Amino acid sequence: MVDAIYTGMVYSVSSKEVVISDKGTHLPLEIGAGTRVLRDGKAISVTQLKEGEKVRAVVNLVGKSHTREIAVLTGAKARRAAGLR
Repeated sequence: MVDAIYTGMVYSVSSKEVVISDKGTHLPLEIGAGTRVLRDGKAISVTQLKEGEKVRAVVNLVGKSHTREIAVLTGAKARRAAGLR
């Protein structure tokens, strides 16, 4: 399995797609039945994501790429992802 990890801010959310934004670049992430969405380590519905939240996405790049996981980054993790200490 070959995964790519992306971080960014939630730009838009629907039940089938989450778009994250990083430095002005928008990345659409397809949401499938196997996609896990987490906040504070607990599973949530994709529609519970909020615009502006900092997230980390794990995308499988083999074959037709699909989003395996989207995790909301909070506290120190969010600050590190944003380049802050």
